[in-house]
Amino acid sequence: MGFEVASPHGHTSLNPNFPMFLPLLLPLPALLPLPPQHENPQAARVAADPAPVHCYYDARTPVVATLASGTPVRIVEAKEPWSRIQAPGGFPIWVHSQFLDVDEGWGQVTASQLRARPIPATDSGAYPLGLLGKGLKLPVLAVQDEWFQVQGPESLGAWVLSAALDSAQEDEAWTADWVAARPPISLVPPGTEDEGEVDEIPARASSVPDQNPGLVKVVVDPLEGLDPATVAADPVTGLVKAEILLARHSDHVTRDLDAYSSVTVAGVEAAFSTVIWNSNAKDNLERARRGLARVDALRRFRAAALAAAGRKAELEGEAAAAEASAKLRRSEKEEPFPLETYTWVGWVEYRPRLFPDYPYAVVRGGRKHAVQSPDGRFRLRDFVGREVAVRGNWTRPSSAPGLRVLEISELRVLPRR
Repeated sequence: MGFEVASPHGHTSLNPNFPMFLPLLLPLPALLPLPPQHENPQAARVAADPAPVHCYYDARTPVVATLASGTPVRIVEAKEPWSRIQAPGGFPIWVHSQFLDVDEGWGQVTASQLRARPIPATDSGAYPLGLLGKGLKLPVLAVQDEWFQVQGPESLGAWVLSAALDSAQEDEAWTADWVAARPPISLVPPGTEDEGEVDEIPARASSVPDQNPGLVKVVVDPLEGLDPATVAADPVTGLVKAEILLARHSDHVTRDLDAYSSVTVAGVEAAFSTVIWNSNAKDNLERARRGLARVDALRRFRAAALAAAGRKAELEGEAAAAEASAKLRRSEKEEPFPLETYTWVGWVEYRPRLFPDYPYAVVRGGRKHAVQSPDGRFRLRDFVGREVAVRGNWTRPSSAPGLRVLEISELRVLPRR
């Protein structure tokens, strides 16, 4: 395939299997240097609705985004009848997975100069929006085949017809609209000092046309592509999707507890568990383990926040306290697991006091599931204290009303950490 990085001299480093004369066959725009950026950008607003933004000043090139009327932009270059603009929050771009390390929904550039592509391809028409420096961290939006879509930095520009813009003053109102138009995802990597300054207000502007077959967009709640069968067939892709979705959902929950979705959290947890069950790659296994730890941390954060809200509500009156208590009770019963095949990861413990007939449990993150090996195939005593992945079906034994027991059909002992 023909993915590439840019050399310090502006040349393209192609796959060695490509013939050396291939660049001579490309159209002229693909051979031009990246356009310069003006030192003094001009404030403007989008006048058209919608306004397609292209990767190059040619309507035949791929559309990077569409901007709604009124969106504030900065004009950094003009080639009439086109203007090169920067948009709030940057444009979505594509990079090859070989040059991006992804973890917790963020990708870190590993190449010294990586071209930011408008589509997941190196076709001659996929003119890059610019170069990304090594070490740059960007939020991952989607995955397609061997490509990642990330939210590019605001410094990258793309092209729109000048007639679609109106000049404007970069005053307080324009600046406030710029901040409001940023996408509703964190644009600042975790642990950065300025975190929280960006994306306080939901986006109303930048988006990508759904023109790429196979593209799976990862937004706040949808679990498309994270069902156990799909993840089992492609654990690597499932792992990335689960990491992105969990990072996005955690970001929303830390801002608004009511954004918490037990369905989303349980779905992401199931995806990580499925990766652990189906993948033998050490890196995938450790990433999935970290993912489960973050799932547990998100649940603990929500429970602690609800408990704190309950204590505060007690001081404000009975009605508020009752509402807070109801939310806390709902959080404790968030997962009505179906009575069907299920994968669970945790440590085997021996707890005979509560239900002597079912003394073994698999515990993780403060939650435990009673387990048994109904046919005696697994001697659970031998696994006490070990981290395992178990699969089986749920049952409600008549001898222990109210108890759900996972009848183990398969068990995998995980390598020690």
